[in-house]
Amino acid sequence: MLYISTLAVTGILITALIYRKFFSLRGARIPDVLTSAYALVPRYHAQEWELYNNDFAANSRKVRVCLEELGISYTNHPIDMMNPKTIKNIPKDVLAAIPNNRLPILRHKDRLIFGYKQQIEYMIDQPICAQRLLPAKENENQRLESWLELTSRFDQTVLLPSLGSTGNALYAISLPLFSALIAEANNLMVIKSFWRNRFMRRPLLTPALQFRNFASITANPKFMDLFEQAKESMENYLDEAENSLVEHGESWLIGETFSQIDIEMMVLLDRLRSLTMLEDLLNARRPQLSLYWQRLSARHSYNAALTKFDRRNIKAATMKILATRTTNKEFDELLRVNH
Repeated sequence: MLYISTLAVTGILITALIYRKFFSLRGARIPDVLTSAYALVPRYHAQEWELYNNDFAANSRKVRVCLEELGISYTNHPIDMMNPKTIKNIPKDVLAAIPNNRLPILRHKDRLIFGYKQQIEYMIDQPICAQRLLPAKENENQRLESWLELTSRFDQTVLLPSLGSTGNALYAISLPLFSALIAEANNLMVIKSFWRNRFMRRPLLTPALQFRNFASITANPKFMDLFEQAKESMENYLDEAENSLVEHGESWLIGETFSQIDIEMMVLLDRLRSLTMLEDLLNARRPQLSLYWQRLSARHSYNAALTKFDRRNIKAATMKILATRTTNKEFDELLRVNH
């Protein structure tokens, strides 16, 4: 049985690596601007706003929170990485327009918007949103610009080998959780998903396929270095948030106004919660951040856009991480805070 399982995993990895090579060559012919482009498609759905997204992916979660915060009613089309049948939720005209197999996709009337940052900007600019999420004061506007720049640097601090700018600190930190999710699925399901679900064939997922057995995570020096680098970057980012909250003494990162940066932070802290890392991080001399998290998790958008979408497999992955931490000291130490 172990032999068959090993062969199956090996087959998945070989296939993933071949596809990654093909994807990188194909991607070289596709301009990066496509990831933030608009596309016009025939309109035949009754709902004005629609979102094609993955329950678990960070960018999908940010867009869902934004929709809730802006009070935009929308139709949700969930795309499950491990269930190829959910691709049928995407109309052919939309599927044909998707650049580089990237979710989420936001549809407004006859327009498709790609790239979560562009999607958030597009929604905030809508007259119906009445300037919600926008700074109310000049000093808040300056803080927002600073935080947008800081967040961009945080996102690109850690680059996964051979993946260029597609790698980021949040993804590297999330690898154990991705691996736990994949480990919950059987080998045949993973193989079927890889071949039949175009969103499963992204190069970013191939590192997670290598660590279906958590014990192999701590045995891989390259991954350990990558994770420690990402953890250091993430902790510095949280320290900046703590200092900002202390400095201005208001409820949210830029001051009195709940902004798109708070959406970014909500999703980050929730991801750390799923990774079983959040409690240690908040208790590590970050009292204001701890209070800030209480305010974030009490918002309606947190429940409506995040906890509501934490399905059984996500909860099972968190429990798997907890169980592994109790039996594997190296793995437990990996998830502990540095400072």
